[in-house]
Amino acid sequence: MKNTFKLWRLIAVITIIGFAGLSLTGCDDDNGNGGGGTGNGLEFILIYGGASYEVKWDGSTKITEVIIPASYNGKPVTSINYAAFQNCSSLTSITIPDSVTDIGDRAFLRCSSLASVTMGNSVTSIGDWAFSYCYSLESITIPDSVTSIGEWAFNGCSSLTEITVTSGNTAYSSDNGILYNKNKTSLIQYPLGKTDSVITIPNSVTSVGFSAFNGCRSLESITIPDSVTSIGRYAFFGCRSLTSVTFNGTISSSNFSSDIPFEGDLRAKYLAGGIGTYTRPNGESGTWSKQ
Repeated sequence: MKNTFKLWRLIAVITIIGFAGLSLTGCDDDNGNGGGGTGNGLEFILIYGGASYEVKWDGSTKITEVIIPASYNGKPVTSINYAAFQNCSSLTSITIPDSVTDIGDRAFLRCSSLASVTMGNSVTSIGDWAFSYCYSLESITIPDSVTSIGEWAFNGCSSLTEITVTSGNTAYSSDNGILYNKNKTSLIQYPLGKTDSVITIPNSVTSVGFSAFNGCRSLESITIPDSVTSIGRYAFFGCRSLTSVTFNGTISSSNFSSDIPFEGDLRAKYLAGGIGTYTRPNGESGTWSKQ
């Protein structure tokens, strides 16, 4: 009887130790693949059938300067989750390792204190709204590896004065802090923090892209060269100080977006009046007139 009691005590101890061990490594799924984990305010989630991890903020820990690890539990960290750090107002700095290839949609949306972004040399995709409304971000460097930048990626970044694309990038380029496609035929993003009031778009540009100048409060006058044949959605929406626009060429109605490319009736006035300079009395007026 005593031997039987000792045996059951031994089994109980072994069972407790086993469960204690599971509490430490309990991220494993039934196939022996880690299902996730946490550390330093970050959460790691297995993706691609358990081959790698994506990372996100845990949503509660106050984090400021974050260096994302290149690996977790022996597997690479390759993705920053959809809305991974969204609304993390305490975040001031993020370092993204070379293992990461994808920055998801809304990844850093409304990280209002984010002032420093160091992007690894393997990132290929920056998602929609990825850095939107990062009010403290003044500059960002896009590495050679990036081949896709989503819509509104830098929308509302009111302090952003410079976007720099490294010279080896085959999809994008930059000049004077402005983001273009590689051949500078498409103007993609004019940084909202730039303070120039008078701008002439370069003659290489044929397309002013989606939301390219959206929210640029300092812009008062712009000249659009005859090389430009396309103006995208919301291209100059929210440019509240803009009172003079000169069109030096012809843009067809089909290539001139009807989705609020300018404040007020400028699109309609231009399509009716053609080449010339159009003005409005102030930034609040919706009525433009050809001079």
